[in-house]
Amino acid sequence: MKLLSNNTLRIVSGIFMITAVLLTFANFANMILIYIIGGTGLFLFGIYLLKTDKSKYKSKLAPYLLGITAIIIYLVIMTL
Repeated sequence: MKLLSNNTLRIVSGIFMITAVLLTFANFANMILIYIIGGTGLFLFGIYLLKTDKSKYKSKLAPYLLGITAIIIYLVIMTL
């Protein structure tokens, strides 16, 4: 599963979130599309945070909380 490596997840989630921000500024797409793209970026970023090396964080709980929060925000956005 080289496709879901940490660097790939980080780059793809960044691309999704930047695309959502640019679409917001350009008023190019409807809001549902922006929510889907941005939410997918958040979701992938959450997975990246859950998979990442925990030793570089002072708190062992921080990456888990950030990742779970990103996934919850994604689910809330999807239900709007």
